[in-house]
Amino acid sequence: MDNPPASSAAPSERPAVVRKAAERVLAELRRQIVSGEIAEDGNLPTEGELVERFGVSRTPIREAIRVLEMEGLVRSQQGQRHGARVQPPSTRVAARQTGLLLRRRGASLADVYQARQAIEPFAARLLAEGASGQTIAALKAFCIEERRVVADPRAWGRAAPVFHQMLLDLCGNQTLAVLGAQLFDIVAGQISVEMSETDGGVSGAAGRSKAIDAHERLITLIERRDADRAETFWRAHLQAAWPWHQVTERLNVDDLLR
Repeated sequence: MDNPPASSAAPSERPAVVRKAAERVLAELRRQIVSGEIAEDGNLPTEGELVERFGVSRTPIREAIRVLEMEGLVRSQQGQRHGARVQPPSTRVAARQTGLLLRRRGASLADVYQARQAIEPFAARLLAEGASGQTIAALKAFCIEERRVVADPRAWGRAAPVFHQMLLDLCGNQTLAVLGAQLFDIVAGQISVEMSETDGGVSGAAGRSKAIDAHERLITLIERRDADRAETFWRAHLQAAWPWHQVTERLNVDDLLR
């Protein structure tokens, strides 16, 4: 009887072994990129250098780099002499994936807005508990810019979502900041559509001015260190503002990602 043919893949190239090696390489390279050990906008070592460093063949190295590209952490260029280009973790990539996931789950814009009503008031509380004078000054300066463009619905529509993101960015909780950043493009896209359809959605210039009044009132409460009232006020403001946004309810969440 003829002996069965030998496996065409060497032991080190068998799928399970390759997969395990690729996972090990991927985990280490991802850790180094995120921690900054491999500088942002620097280069990964070349394939040959990675082969030597990890003691594996080129196959798991290429698989690990392919996954890093899918995650938006590296960018390969044809013909480059160095390794793949390192990119910092991107909220834009995360936002796109979040939008698609929300679409798949059937989330509406009302669903997104409800989530904002949960996280933004708590950010307002954290700001009132510990915002520095510099942080308060930054919020006040932004309100001045909002006032400057209040007559222009499109310009104000670009500014308004930034104020909401500032609350999350400056509250001191990085998880809230990242969650808000993943929703920012959805919020910005929603307001942009509203500002382009009529004179600022159903609010008009008077409504935009009223929204800025609410922003300034919140800053006053933050400056007074009144955490309870800051949280309560911002939740009530968001609840009262929802009817302004209903003009975009017909849109899908990922329709708003630019």
